[in-house]
Amino acid sequence: QGVEALGYVVINRVLGDVLQRALDSASDVDQFCPERITAVKTSENGVAAVLGDGENELHCRLLVAADGARSTVREMLGIGALVVAYDQHAVVGNLLPEKPHEARAYERFTEEGPLALLPVSDERVAFVWTLDPAEADQVMALDDDAFTQRLQSAFGYRLGRFSKIGRRSQYPLGLSKANGLVAGRGVLVGNAAHGLHPVAAQGFNLGLRDVAALAECIADARGDGNTDAGAATILERYADWRHSDQQKLVHFTDGLVRLFGSQRRSLRLLRDVGMLGFDLVPGVRRQFARHTMGLAGELPRLSRGVPLQ
Repeated sequence: QGVEALGYVVINRVLGDVLQRALDSASDVDQFCPERITAVKTSENGVAAVLGDGENELHCRLLVAADGARSTVREMLGIGALVVAYDQHAVVGNLLPEKPHEARAYERFTEEGPLALLPVSDERVAFVWTLDPAEADQVMALDDDAFTQRLQSAFGYRLGRFSKIGRRSQYPLGLSKANGLVAGRGVLVGNAAHGLHPVAAQGFNLGLRDVAALAECIADARGDGNTDAGAATILERYADWRHSDQQKLVHFTDGLVRLFGSQRRSLRLLRDVGMLGFDLVPGVRRQFARHTMGLAGELPRLSRGVPLQ
């Protein structure tokens, strides 16, 4: 594709540490942590977030809900969501492959479900194995040696033999899509707006584009003299801008889950033909790469490395 990399793997803990240090060094940011929002009060001119037992309130012009796919702030704003359970669990952990991973990520679409291996250090890789709940429970109950053999059988020996399996965990997979992005002076970003299946590894990227777009909408309005970050014109522009990108990825990931999770003969034939076309038609690969790299559509300036000011 003529690029250095199609994507990068960032450890969640490392990213969290970097973001926390940035917050700590910001002189104009007040942190309330640990804390929880227990109610939201909205009015025409502002919004108040009620904290804890109700003794303290934070008053602002704009409330951004970024509290995950099961967002309580989204509920408090009165925004409903489509929630779909896929009847699948992800089994995750890390291991040591015999051969160097050479900073490559792998994903195999097996009969049991997608299996992804992602480089996370110079030597180790993380795995994300999608299984039906009963199979997930079964492999989680295996000891390390038996689990390693089962995983090896599913992936093969492209990276040699697996060893030194780390701590494993599992969690259910599903789809969530908010019915709207704006309610009064509240706005949704990230998983609060859309929770995706990890099959295409797009959820975090999509959330970053949400944040970049919202920041740009606010910055542009300030440049035009509007200092009210929660103004309806700003939030309407954000919602209109993000709708297409979000809808495309929701439908794309949901389609992949259903296509590769179905045992119907017609869908299996369609899947095989599609994968063959993907291998043989360079234009298809290029378009797929552009979308999964987040380079398609109208990109926010921050997503292109361009400062807001």
